[in-house]
Amino acid sequence: MKNLTHIFLFCIGFLVATTSYAQVDIKPLWHGKVLNNFEIPLNNLKKPKQVIKGDADECNGGYFPDQWIYDDGVIFSTGSLNKVYVSQQNGLKYGSRLFNHLTTENEFKKFFGEQIYMIKKHVYSLQPWEGGNDSLDFYFRNRKLHYYTHSIDDC
Repeated sequence: MKNLTHIFLFCIGFLVATTSYAQVDIKPLWHGKVLNNFEIPLNNLKKPKQVIKGDADECNGGYFPDQWIYDDGVIFSTGSLNKVYVSQQNGLKYGSRLFNHLTTENEFKKFFGEQIYMIKKHVYSLQPWEGGNDSLDFYFRNRKLHYYTHSIDDC
């Protein structure tokens, strides 16, 4: 009976530990579609306005991917969404909350509170994935959300 009690307590502790690290569902809104993650199917993309060739990656001994520049964002040649200019069609879903061109800087700061930190004036960073090495940076212009970036620190 004593062993069963230990197993039961271990299982309850495990459930509590795993649920306390539940992640908020974060999904980009790109061209009016909510994506499951920051990966874009490359076969559906139009030709970019500009391509910036990737450089050597000192951290990993490889190369950074090319950047495909569009009017409303930047996508890496690997398919990773890097920068999104927010609009009626582009934004970010954080749980049930939508952040887009109507989001004010004050609303944003009030919503996230101590989860964000200011990088510089009107620029805020959020590291929403527990134990992850990626972050979201939000840029405001005229007190409205202008664009955000998704980056992964792979050093």
